[in-house]
Amino acid sequence: MDFLNGLVDFLPYLGYLLLAIMILVFVHEMGHFLFAKLFGMRVERFSVGFPPKIVGKQIGETEYVIGATPLGGYVKIAGMVDESMDTDALHAEPQPWEFRAKPVWQRIVVIVAGVVFNMILAFIIYTALKATYGDVYTPAQNVRSVYVAEGTPAYDVGLRTGDRIVSIGGREPERYEDLTERFMLTDSLSVTVERGGAPVTMAVPPDMITRLNRSEGFLGIAPAPPIVGGVLDTLPAGRAGLRAGDHVTRIGGQEVQFWAEMLDAVQ
Repeated sequence: MDFLNGLVDFLPYLGYLLLAIMILVFVHEMGHFLFAKLFGMRVERFSVGFPPKIVGKQIGETEYVIGATPLGGYVKIAGMVDESMDTDALHAEPQPWEFRAKPVWQRIVVIVAGVVFNMILAFIIYTALKATYGDVYTPAQNVRSVYVAEGTPAYDVGLRTGDRIVSIGGREPERYEDLTERFMLTDSLSVTVERGGAPVTMAVPPDMITRLNRSEGFLGIAPAPPIVGGVLDTLPAGRAGLRAGDHVTRIGGQEVQFWAEMLDAVQ
């Protein structure tokens, strides 16, 4: 029963994923299609999804198809050898409407147009989200303390769990999300924190960029409090009584202040 409930909860997310893939595929193939048409190439098929064909309609010289496999798509252009390896036409003389009869620069444009259209789509989505939700970030001054994982670049600098970052390189950081970048730009400078009500200043080692590269950009600090974002009633946390919005303060008698501490305590 738990498996079935979990499957039912998962299905909407699967639907969103497939819809996103289909939109990306449609925009990508539309780039190939429009420029092929612009340069006078004959497009024999425009397919969103791979075979078997669910539905198709012939309009002019092009068949528009929706395939049953929603993990890609293709535009079949006359005189173009693609994944289908359709080489039959190559034995005849090139026709004016074929891909192979066009100048090299036009063929290159048709090939790269799909990627360019995806980049344009990404820019449009980013612009729309930013216009709708604004520039969302966490003011660094609102982060009263941070969790510092042992063995990370931040821990090696001297930061410890409970510190409040006051300044990096003599400047107060504006956004918490920019802390990693600020550390990368402060070689041979210093970071000041408030620890136990008193300021503590420590030097940033000159090889900080190298250390961050070795840790794949993970600085090792996190401000996330142990607040529950969501709970599935069918899983152990839900059955135990946890609800969205709960602020966990103690686990098994151990006080927790940060999400990472909570994970360690649970494990």
